[in-house]
Amino acid sequence: MQRRIILYLSLVFMVAILAGYVFVYQTGPFSEEWNNFLIDWAAPFSAALAAIGSTAVLRYYSKQDKPYLVWLYFTIGMWVWVLAESIWAYLFFTTGEVPILGLSDALWFVGYGLLTAALHSQYQLVYQKKISWWKVAAVWVGMMVLALPILALSQSEFTLENFVAYLYPVIDFALCIASFRLFFTFGAGKLSRPWIGLFVLGISDVSYAWLEVTGQYQASSDAGTWLSIFSDTTYVAAYLILAIGFLMQYLLLRLGPES
Repeated sequence: MQRRIILYLSLVFMVAILAGYVFVYQTGPFSEEWNNFLIDWAAPFSAALAAIGSTAVLRYYSKQDKPYLVWLYFTIGMWVWVLAESIWAYLFFTTGEVPILGLSDALWFVGYGLLTAALHSQYQLVYQKKISWWKVAAVWVGMMVLALPILALSQSEFTLENFVAYLYPVIDFALCIASFRLFFTFGAGKLSRPWIGLFVLGISDVSYAWLEVTGQYQASSDAGTWLSIFSDTTYVAAYLILAIGFLMQYLLLRLGPES
């Protein structure tokens, strides 16, 4: 019962944040500075909630426990993403623009690397066998190759910026599928809950990439149409889903499986 109450309260909190986000996005009820602040810092705030949840799971384990290294990688990766989101939000809030392929992008890829290391460690833990890092590198090369036909199908001009924009959702979906397979293997699905957020993040990233490279994002944002609202809201929602997933993971560890 206690677990369900916490879950329901978390879902209500999540819906309230998203509803408030869309309300401010659409109506701009406050001063321009405050409206921009609330919109720009929603993602870093939500990412911080997810990082706090991951940290709680990490702190459950001692350094001698086998899952500790897995969650250490996950948690550091989440905090790196918080830093990336914060830098992006600060630059956009103060200057109105963010450098293309700047520090935030570098940090996002560092975070992806840490999540990959976590899944690598988890794979070895579950299947009790070593997997060479060159195979992990080969998977990353495969993801980069896969981004090329997606870029072509979108009829977008091939530039480094457009390529990276479409690479993001490819990595999101790949990590999501890998984590689902691993956690369904030994956790009957219950341990895969946090990574639903990666799937939602992939949906957001692919919609943003398409809108951005086709030039529709700014026009939609200025007009307040549903295209930019969907892309931006699902992005914030992805972090909140990760946060709730980590919370349920922590409660599962602390309270045991539900009867």
